[in-house]
Amino acid sequence: MSHFTTIKTQIKDIEAVRSACQEMGLSLLQNAEARGYYENRTKGDYIIRLRGPYDIALNKQPDGSFGLTADLWNGHVEQEVGQGYGRLLQLYGVHDLANSSLNGGKAGGKQVVPETWVDEATHPRPDTPQVNHGNLAPSGEPIGYGYCWWLYPAQPSSSNGEEAFEAVGIFGQRLFINRKEKLVGVFWCVWPESWDNDKALEIEHFLDAAIRASR
Repeated sequence: MSHFTTIKTQIKDIEAVRSACQEMGLSLLQNAEARGYYENRTKGDYIIRLRGPYDIALNKQPDGSFGLTADLWNGHVEQEVGQGYGRLLQLYGVHDLANSSLNGGKAGGKQVVPETWVDEATHPRPDTPQVNHGNLAPSGEPIGYGYCWWLYPAQPSSSNGEEAFEAVGIFGQRLFINRKEKLVGVFWCVWPESWDNDKALEIEHFLDAAIRASR
């Protein structure tokens, strides 16, 4: 008896899946078989090899998305990728957004937003000078704002300021993208307070060091 269950997803960028798997310490195999209960197996265009006894199969659907198929018995899959594949899908979403931002609005090899959108979104708008570089932070920090992105101008003193932008949440959540250096930084934090200037500065120093080390 098969215990395999398939769900529909919006996954279309297999490279974002690969990045999510790498972050979780998992392997992504092509044209392999996923393990299930007892000796049950199912084929997949791609297989996420889990540490436990079961795996996840990804098969391309007619609409170009990938369905996720796994044996969900006894919670083996849930323990590794979260309930309803939550951790996997969350990380996929982060890497999908990062990849499309790095690649001029392309995801999964397709143009998902106009080519000019990323450039427009990551530069201050001429019709809103109040969000231009240096007009926002009380400390005079030369940061600007685009379409939901905080923007870094070119700064000789900081390697962050080279076509770099970021999304910043509370309690230290942050997605940093430097297009020139092809670098993405994802920060999952649980600060005691919603904002901490000292901890935010630590992240800035870390990003500077990471960019310099990657060159």
